[in-house]
Amino acid sequence: MDNREVIVVSDTPEKPYLQSILEKIAAAGHKISKQKLSEVNIKECEASKCVLILDMTADAAEKVTFLERLQKMNITQDVSTFPIIASGTDTDTNELLEKGAADVLIENQGVERALLKLGQSIDMNLLPNDTDLNISTTPIPKALKNIKVLVIEDDVLLRNLLTTRLEQANIKCEFSTDGIDVPTIINSYQPSVILLDIMLPGKDGLDVLQEVRDAGHTNVPVIVFSNRDEQSDRKRAEELGAKEYYVKAMTDLSDLVKTIEAIAA
Repeated sequence: MDNREVIVVSDTPEKPYLQSILEKIAAAGHKISKQKLSEVNIKECEASKCVLILDMTADAAEKVTFLERLQKMNITQDVSTFPIIASGTDTDTNELLEKGAADVLIENQGVERALLKLGQSIDMNLLPNDTDLNISTTPIPKALKNIKVLVIEDDVLLRNLLTTRLEQANIKCEFSTDGIDVPTIINSYQPSVILLDIMLPGKDGLDVLQEVRDAGHTNVPVIVFSNRDEQSDRKRAEELGAKEYYVKAMTDLSDLVKTIEAIAA
């Protein structure tokens, strides 16, 4: 992937947590610019598919309004925005995700976790090769049988990354970006496995799963793959027959592919 501009909006870009992240991004060849929120040109960001890092430790309300503006403009798939918070509950994180953030960087989770989240967005490994959190670049063994995956995911960057990984494993894939009319897609595509995001535009992925089951597709294995990690979501997914529940920021895509292969076997 071409190198992308990373714009940092922070009153304290020199703080160690942020500085460590920026050093890794710069070492990977990406351009970094530090701007005030008022200086960010949204149209240029959209055109260049930039990455925005918003430090929420100051002027949080103003930055939340900015996120909402990007969401209303329907460009959150082109402009990947990562708010930084010092610490937070699932509710804090989910509120930012629902406003269009690509993911949330939480300081007390450490720099490596942040690099993993950012690396998934810009399709670049930003971690040392020996870290346990690394998304492996080792070739994935070819699937031994014809596996077809229906991926229900609205994030274009993640769709591209999943396409690459699945194709490496000789797994075919079809996409739904909004979860609309999934039972009909299942009828025509006959997937071996469904990979389901929960946070879809205008629709809850678990409601999509309910529709799939109500339509009689009770035997199609479903893997939930989402940024949301609330116990209530896990419980409902299990009740609806989901085989696995993976949190995006905590998942090595190689492991995800292995799970798909195992479930489809």
